[in-house]
Amino acid sequence: MDDHTLGGAPVDPTFERLKAWRDREVLESRLQLGEIKDTYLRAVARSGQRRAAEIAAMLPAALRKYAPDLERLVATPAAGPSTPTMPADPTDTPVTAVQHPTTPSFPEPVEGPSPEHSQPTPPEQQPTRPEPVERPCPSTTPSASTSSARVEVPPTEPDGYGLEQPGPRRAAEQHQPAGVQPPDLAAGFAPYEFGSDLDAAGFGGGAVPSTVALRSLTGSDGVRLAWDQPDGLAGATAYRVVASDEHRPYSPDRADLVAVVLGDAERSTLDTRPFTAAIRYYQVWCNTGPTLALARRGQPRLIAEKAVVSRVVDVELREDEGRVIGQWSVWYGIDRVHIYRTPVERARPGQPDPQYRILAAEPNLGGFVDNDAERGRRYLYQFCTEATVDGVPQLSGAVTVEVGVSAVVDPIDDLEVSQHGNDDDWQFDLLWSPQPAGRVFVYRTENRPLAGAEHGSHPESALPQMNLADADRLAHPISPQPDGRVGMRNVPWPRRWDRAYFTPVVVLDGIARVGRTVPAVRVRPVHDPVIVERCDQQVLKFGWPPGAATVLAEILQGGDVTGTVECSTDLYNQLGGVQFARPLPNRGATVRITGVSFVGGERRESVPVEVRYPGLMRIRYGLELRRTLLLKPDRVLIRLSSESDITNCPPLVLVHHPTRLPLHPGDGQQLEVTEDIEEVTRPVLRFRPDGIGTRPGAVAWKASVRGRTGYVRLFADLPPERTSLVAILDPPVDSLRLG
Repeated sequence: MDDHTLGGAPVDPTFERLKAWRDREVLESRLQLGEIKDTYLRAVARSGQRRAAEIAAMLPAALRKYAPDLERLVATPAAGPSTPTMPADPTDTPVTAVQHPTTPSFPEPVEGPSPEHSQPTPPEQQPTRPEPVERPCPSTTPSASTSSARVEVPPTEPDGYGLEQPGPRRAAEQHQPAGVQPPDLAAGFAPYEFGSDLDAAGFGGGAVPSTVALRSLTGSDGVRLAWDQPDGLAGATAYRVVASDEHRPYSPDRADLVAVVLGDAERSTLDTRPFTAAIRYYQVWCNTGPTLALARRGQPRLIAEKAVVSRVVDVELREDEGRVIGQWSVWYGIDRVHIYRTPVERARPGQPDPQYRILAAEPNLGGFVDNDAERGRRYLYQFCTEATVDGVPQLSGAVTVEVGVSAVVDPIDDLEVSQHGNDDDWQFDLLWSPQPAGRVFVYRTENRPLAGAEHGSHPESALPQMNLADADRLAHPISPQPDGRVGMRNVPWPRRWDRAYFTPVVVLDGIARVGRTVPAVRVRPVHDPVIVERCDQQVLKFGWPPGAATVLAEILQGGDVTGTVECSTDLYNQLGGVQFARPLPNRGATVRITGVSFVGGERRESVPVEVRYPGLMRIRYGLELRRTLLLKPDRVLIRLSSESDITNCPPLVLVHHPTRLPLHPGDGQQLEVTEDIEEVTRPVLRFRPDGIGTRPGAVAWKASVRGRTGYVRLFADLPPERTSLVAILDPPVDSLRLG
């Protein structure tokens, strides 16, 4: 019995010759097993290309060397199967006996010819299909690939084409009793008379189906097609869905049959065949009539058609050090590939959003490299091919791949801590460079984290073991700063702490990178400062600030620093205070006191405290004892000097005590004093020079000490509240003794 009758798959002699040559080359070890797959040979056989250059363009680069051999084989003529004759009786419906396969009769995806730019990977082995057993039957010429079509039929009645209980069913899935064969509904349609006008007579009753829209959805399982019910249908309807990867079919008989759908319960089908070209043209042809037999004999009507662009094939995406690299194959005729990078949190169902398209200036026919993906984020990469259909660019359905871009988390090494506020509300500001990925936490601890924690990668759960407990994690918001950094503002200082350690930690995917710990010392200001006057020397006393290593004292006059002294805690305790190298200015000054500490080699200072030094008028005097001829004390001359010129000298008194040094102006007898000049002046107890210079004056004051013994001493005669402003510096004690 002939294998090439209407119901079976027609054998392509060109494909058979190519396959026989391939098998022979493998047996003779000139080809490796699986090097040239059936997909490539079938594509060459069906393409109609006869030149080696044209055939080479359809093959992968590694197989193009076999193009001359394939050219010779496809050019060899071969006698095809005999053409069946048409039946004399048009009412004789063709029936083809088909064996029930053990596997579903729908075709598995078959890869087609390779694209020009890169090739899809064909299956290693085509699934075996049981050969149909047919009997000759007069009918019309079948479509190009009838046996591969999906046939959907309603339940049959005794006449074989019942119209009751409509609903599409696959003929291959119907269970038939033994000896009863299902009809081959893909055959038996009247040939299409190209160019004829389809009028009502051609549909046995004037029914002319209207055109409808054909919808398509391309997925991983194939292309799903659906269409609406046309108007003008008769009692029985058969839809033939055909497709061509070469050109738009002009006849249903000159295209690949995808499916036959009977009735109107479900006007949809799924084409699982893989693409073999850039564009696949789908058409839906409708036969309608009073009965299904009459409908099949009538002329078909093209009610819907659509061109579907093939998607990218063999997509492979990988991430390499923050770059996303993609590779794929496209069929010859694809103009470009549109690439969309959408953050997963903004992805929406449907076609990609144009705002996320990248690399729009490139054709991207073989793949892409995306250098701009943000590290640490996840994206949906979607790829749509573009081909020109009837002069208009058209996109394919999207192929979607989710990719996570790895993030290189570096520890924060530039944490900067600054202090501000007052003693009751001390605060810190924290600043650091922004991180490209991960969550940033800052820990404030009273003690430094364990050694080895910094600049290491640790599980997030191990942080409490490193003295980084959750309770020490700052909850302040992280906000961007004008200088481009980020940070936390106004972080409070625990009242009882003198030291704090701030440790930044970056966490990504459960792994923590501990940054450089920055210590901070709260140097509290000094308290209760006082300047103790010791005539020729002043001593600064205060309460030592906790946390301070040294204290800096600055002498200010008119806003300028005229002297500084820094004292450590040991020296302070040893000397009983801060001693200045020189006496403070006698006209007064301000002493600014600052506690100082050193953290990590950096100097940290407290809020300064100022104390006012009112000044001290220092008057030095010298006594010259003049004696009589008998060497008895006669008078004393007083010469005055000062550190600076004094124009407003306080009143002075000279006090005598017969047995010891006088201790204050009232401790003894005040002596009358006159100016030592030639003119006669009236003696006074309280004298007041007009001015005192820095050197002992040439003019002295004299007082009579005739007949006296003991000691004399000069005092400033001032009220008690002003005595601390003037210091009378005594000469050596021997010069104060009379005798």
